[in-house]
Amino acid sequence: MRLRDVLKVILCLLMVTFLICGCQAKTEPSGEKGGASQTPAKTTQLKIAAGGMGSALYLAGGAMEEYLRGKANIPNLMATAQTTGGFVENLRLVEKGEADLGITGTSTLYQSLHSSGPFKEEKACQNIQALFPIWVGATHWVTYRADLRTLGDLKGKHVNVGPAGSATITNAEITLRAAGIWDNVKKDSQDWSEGVRLLQDGIIDALTSSGPVPFPAVQEAATVVGRKLRFIELGEDVCNNVLKSHPELMKVVVPKNSYGEGIPERDYETCGYVAYVVANKNVPEEVVYEVMNALLSDSGQKFLVDSVNGIKSGFEKLPGFEPLEPVGIKMHPGAVRYWKEKGVNVPSALVP
Repeated sequence: MRLRDVLKVILCLLMVTFLICGCQAKTEPSGEKGGASQTPAKTTQLKIAAGGMGSALYLAGGAMEEYLRGKANIPNLMATAQTTGGFVENLRLVEKGEADLGITGTSTLYQSLHSSGPFKEEKACQNIQALFPIWVGATHWVTYRADLRTLGDLKGKHVNVGPAGSATITNAEITLRAAGIWDNVKKDSQDWSEGVRLLQDGIIDALTSSGPVPFPAVQEAATVVGRKLRFIELGEDVCNNVLKSHPELMKVVVPKNSYGEGIPERDYETCGYVAYVVANKNVPEEVVYEVMNALLSDSGQKFLVDSVNGIKSGFEKLPGFEPLEPVGIKMHPGAVRYWKEKGVNVPSALVP
């Protein structure tokens, strides 16, 4: 065979090889339907505004993060819980889009939408929408002192009213003003864990917290060896004054023995709210829908309740429409889609 013929054969073989390799590259499985090569989907970073150390918010936000990251099996979703001051700060973060989801209460939601309370110098929130109830919150007033029986007994005393940015500090002011002693108590504004330490050391006389039952910091205070934790009664007049001036709140009962035998000694009547998971309205509908499917699944609910027992009180109120209507907030389209697919009729007042 002549050299020219040999070169032609080699060239033909090379062309066939290139064609085969090219076909294989185009048909390489990509994991997508039809085997077509596609750019990987963009990961959604979901930031959850939770709470501070010693709070149920902190534990609940961490539990939501853990479930969404490791157990929910939502493709391309990364959830991260961030430490915050509490309900008030959470709403500000979600409103600005600095957090995607947050936990807050109906009372704080109402204030944020009506520029009242801690939001009185701010523009009414417009970017927040509701997802689902996560607990019923109660205002606790507790002490180790046997002589502090009613809220009026705190006149002239030293109390911890909770950290700035929390619903606790707001409800502390509401209840102390209803008792007529807001200006007659010495107030610290520490987080819940530090508040328990101050109470145990006798530096403060009482502390308050607003959250689900059992509330972690109150549990901690109740387990201090050699100290008897006592609940300070608000009284019927104080409760009525609170509800008259703050219709966004409601009567709540902390059942006796919630924190151990005799703590409280009898059902503790107080004021409270329903806490909700909320979202910035710009979070995509599909993302919220998938989050709802995950967290409200049987395994999702069990995981959250096992993490924070008080969450059970919120899930008992599902779908939780009734407490939202007086607040004036809308539900997120992803939440509306979720409930409609479950065959639940969403009130028109809540549909955006």
